Amino acid sequence: NSGLSGKVVFFDSSDYDGLDEGTDYLFGGRSFTVYKADENGLTEVYGSGSDFEEKTAEYVPDNFNCSNDDKSIDDRSGKKGPESESVTVGTVGEKTYAFVGLERVGGVMVYDITDPENSTFVNYINSRDFSEDIAGDDSPEGLCFIPAEDSADGNAYLLAACEVSGTVAAYRLTENDVQNPDDGQNPDDGQNPDDGQNPDNGQNPDDGQKPDDGKDPAGGNGGDTDGGNQSGSGSKAPKTGDNSPVGLYVAVLLAAAGTAGVTAVRRKTQR
Repeated sequence: NSGLSGKVVFFDSSDYDGLDEGTDYLFGGRSFTVYKADENGLTEVYGSGSDFEEKTAEYVPDNFNCSNDDKSIDDRSGKKGPESESVTVGTVGEKTYAFVGLERVGGVMVYDITDPENSTFVNYINSRDFSEDIAGDDSPEGLCFIPAEDSADGNAYLLAACEVSGTVAAYRLTENDVQNPDDGQNPDDGQNPDDGQNPDNGQNPDDGQKPDDGKDPAGGNGGDTDGGNQSGSGSKAPKTGDNSPVGLYVAVLLAAAGTAGVTAVRRKTQR
């Protein structure tokens, strides 16, 4: 009915009871939804809509809707797109965040759900290395949030078990104040690998550098989140939305007064 036969995979309406044969039904996996649970049952209060595909198209345009074992663009557009696989929630500072893992293109979407009905996109973290089909942290299958009070070093962490690469990514989460949340910050500004930015200029996660100390590696307004990447596997993952072979810098699309800063530390698992 839509004229997209062959490009998009639809349910065959005749195979299922209760479906309108004049309507196309797509496979899901392209968003997340927040529900309120009370004595009346479940009530939807927020849906991310097409955010996941819009954001990944901005950050990783050359690998948009690729699969977890094939980095070709649009490889999964006809099916479940980025395919949200796992979700967990956690509190950093005074804000509560939802972390949604994307199994196919990889990475984790971060949303501020402190006020569920007014949830906002905060960040997209992706430490996959797109220089090869399978490299870096590829295909987060399960997520685990470790609150600061339960952490050995007093920082909150997000762990992502990546099934295809066989790695576990550990993201250190810190509260980061944004100076101007309404300045129309472009998620790609400062993400040019050829702009003279040196990923080793004191941004080592172990050197005491804090993401809110006023040092902005992109020369922006303090809204960007900086971080380093260490890998026990020896592979070098690029920053989100960038083809630079070293370092991981996560850009923040400004949408709230406070965001979660992220530093990635990847450890190779043994198979």
